[in-house]
Amino acid sequence: MKKKVSVVVATILILAVLVGCSPVELEMYRLTNEINRLDSTKVSGEIEISMSGSIIDVLELLNPEFKQMYDLTQNLVIRYSGQSSLSQNKAHLAFEYKTQKDGAFKPLTEIIVDQDILYIKVSEIGNLVVDQVANNDDVTAQLIEGFLVDTDYIKIDLKELDENYVSDQKRLVKINEYLSEGLIEAFDGFESGIVYKEGNKYIYELKAKTVFSLLEDVLVYILDNTEKIANAIGKTIDGMDDGDYQYLVESFGYNNSKEVLKKDINKGFSMLLEEQDTILTSFEEFNHEINQSGVLEKLGETGIKYSLEKIDAKSYGVEQEITIDFKDEGSDLLIKIKQQAKIEAVDSVDIKVPTEGVLDLLQELDFGNIVFDDSNFFLLVIEVEDGSYVGVSATDGYEGTIDIHVSDNTTYLPLRAIGEILNEDVSWNNDKKVPFVTKGDTVIELTGIVVEGRSYIKVRDFEKLGYIVDWVPETKSVVIMAQ
Repeated sequence: MKKKVSVVVATILILAVLVGCSPVELEMYRLTNEINRLDSTKVSGEIEISMSGSIIDVLELLNPEFKQMYDLTQNLVIRYSGQSSLSQNKAHLAFEYKTQKDGAFKPLTEIIVDQDILYIKVSEIGNLVVDQVANNDDVTAQLIEGFLVDTDYIKIDLKELDENYVSDQKRLVKINEYLSEGLIEAFDGFESGIVYKEGNKYIYELKAKTVFSLLEDVLVYILDNTEKIANAIGKTIDGMDDGDYQYLVESFGYNNSKEVLKKDINKGFSMLLEEQDTILTSFEEFNHEINQSGVLEKLGETGIKYSLEKIDAKSYGVEQEITIDFKDEGSDLLIKIKQQAKIEAVDSVDIKVPTEGVLDLLQELDFGNIVFDDSNFFLLVIEVEDGSYVGVSATDGYEGTIDIHVSDNTTYLPLRAIGEILNEDVSWNNDKKVPFVTKGDTVIELTGIVVEGRSYIKVRDFEKLGYIVDWVPETKSVVIMAQ
């Protein structure tokens, strides 16, 4: 029973904070709906990401991969532009980026929606990833490069994931708007205080240090207005289209009629009133503990700020700023993500759908229709310091130890032992004093040395035989993998 009460309270708290019913909040809500109902639109904007603080400095020292990621994203700016049509169910967004190191914008990716089909451009973003990982992970870089051969876009048929995807999305928009209107009636008179107006701009601002006091205000309002809220919710349920109602409740695993749901909600509110003293006391104690712990002070200016304005009859401005601000005993972290965009209503849009260089991702992943030839799969990891190795093939797994020779920062593996492990017929040419492998009619000579009567092969030379060879500095390991 208490679980039902907690679910009712939690759901209404969240919805109430998002809705709010002051005149300014209602005006912002109406403007949001006005934008959502636009059929054909063009959009352009930028997203800026910045990070700083002593925690970043420590992570850079401890983790080279984090430093690489940080260097890429520090003062990162992503610029985007696109167009969409609700009636045609088509959309296109193109993204560019620039970093602190490179002041010029470069193409990043494109996203295109055509009815049930989603296209994502992967050529530029794939090359970016290859450039970032190539120095530390040759294997991953080569795998990505192999994937990108003749592929500019990946294509995903959303109906194969969910045959009702498009109709479901439209239905959810309709249901959300209808329920929001019901909540406005239920919370008429409640002011969240997090929405205000400056000139022509509506601003929604919520900070971590004020969240709990706001939730307490919402809870008090609910307890003082349970009958009003229950009646408004009941009215909303009665007025909902039967098909939409069934779709909504079944998505939450609820299969009862509207009448049963209204009775359950009324029971929940009755229980809420019976336990109101306990609930309020518990919430006040929790709020006090949070304040006493200093957690909210450590979160500083952490929060979200979102603004919306109507610039003229056909255009709208949107700004958003997410701040993560943490300070504790000499450590600090500040992350800021800023976005600004302009949305314009237009008469029509022209969206081109790619026809060449397209890879159907779901078809490629259809294991029922594709036969994978893994007979040549092979992966070998050798730790240079002690010579221990672990190998995996398509049919077997094994481990052991081999003698390794390192000279002038070059790793050499014993000819006979590595030949047996890789199942390669490696021979030694006494006249030329070099190891070699015969592949059909081709003789492939390798770099070899003789140490104390034993023949060794330069590990990088196995690339001549078609293997991928990589070095993992963190573990001082050599990785050999069959392509």
